[in-house]
Amino acid sequence: HLENTNLPSFEIHGGLCACFNFEGEYEDILKLIQWVYHYWLPNSGYEATTIPSYSIFEKNHFLNEKENFKGTYYLPIESVL
Repeated sequence: HLENTNLPSFEIHGGLCACFNFEGEYEDILKLIQWVYHYWLPNSGYEATTIPSYSIFEKNHFLNEKENFKGTYYLPIESVL
């Protein structure tokens, strides 16, 4: 928990997440999310929950000269069955 700061923050709720490691350039993030929701999720036996998805970046494309990134995309899910 961050105290005495104006930085935005949120709590990451516990639960089951599908995790997707990725790396690429800025426009590749949208391609990954589209693939996850339109291909992987309908074929997975899971459904997305109401908890927001999120990414954790190891390399941020806004902070390096090559404008590429590396990270993991987390999608909170629950079993359809």
